[in-house]
Amino acid sequence: MGLVDRARQSFKDCLAIDFGNFGAHSALACLLLELEKPDEAAEHFGHAIKLKPDSAAAHFGLILCQAEPSSPLLQAIYHFFCYEDLKAIHLLKTTLQTNIKSIPALICLGELLRHNNHPTQALHYFKHAWHLDPTQPTTTRLICQTTDNSIEACRYYRSVRDL
Repeated sequence: MGLVDRARQSFKDCLAIDFGNFGAHSALACLLLELEKPDEAAEHFGHAIKLKPDSAAAHFGLILCQAEPSSPLLQAIYHFFCYEDLKAIHLLKTTLQTNIKSIPALICLGELLRHNNHPTQALHYFKHAWHLDPTQPTTTRLICQTTDNSIEACRYYRSVRDL
């Protein structure tokens, strides 16, 4: 058994003991991406997001699973991890021009804008993602964290609860 196979098995063993282990889901997902198994990786990034909805890395990992190899999304993720937020923001906006219904891209762009003290712009992208899928709790939570209006925040929470 090679090193990669042992690592993969170790992460699986860890998850068999503690399925709620964020680090094991994230690490296994990254390994699966390296092995060019994006569908399996997406499943583990999804579990990681459920465990830590604030994890930008898990959201970006999920985008990687869905992106074409030459996609501007991949370039945006590279710039994000190199702390080049402005380049990442530009590339995510470019991506959304071709696919305005990319919920992961909308969420990530909103997160980057919120991180860079642009809450009004961030809220716009979070709300757009919410309207595409109002059942997604991550988007609802981000709207509530970003808005200054507690009545509006309650409205989004109630809408998810009632679904």
